[in-house]
Amino acid sequence: MSKFVRQLNNSSCGPIAILNALKWLYPDDNITYSDYYKEINELCKTTRHGTLASNFEEALEYYYINHGLRWSKLERFNYQTIKKHLKSGDSIILGHVELPQEGISEFDYEGHYSFWYLGDDNEIYGVNTLRRPAPTVNYWPLEMLKHLNKRTKEILMNEVEVYIIFGDRNGDY
Repeated sequence: MSKFVRQLNNSSCGPIAILNALKWLYPDDNITYSDYYKEINELCKTTRHGTLASNFEEALEYYYINHGLRWSKLERFNYQTIKKHLKSGDSIILGHVELPQEGISEFDYEGHYSFWYLGDDNEIYGVNTLRRPAPTVNYWPLEMLKHLNKRTKEILMNEVEVYIIFGDRNGDY
């Protein structure tokens, strides 16, 4: 499998997550940072503040139409749902946003997109700021989902977007 790309600045996690999804989906193609990042960044309309979810989804849709990257957003999820998708050969992109609070600018909040997949060793790996993927041992939010009570999960679902990147290039879901 081709090496994944790490995030190089504080606002590039959205485009990097899509780039890593393409590298994962098409491991035999020469998908490089220098060939793809600028285009993905422009499609995501990433600013120094990051990438809005609506722009991120428009970029995913572009890559579906033009490159066959099949994706879907999970409206309801839990740890088992995510793990089931990973074990069936899909990957995921988690988008986490700490919602702005009253009196705080819409750009004064933290968020992050990260790419996740199941490795050959049957471990779940997350790729974000690391050059090499890291196992998810106690990594928030994926592992933590299985330990939360119902109310906390409801709050969390308002702050986390889960995008499935389908790994089956020929079949239908």
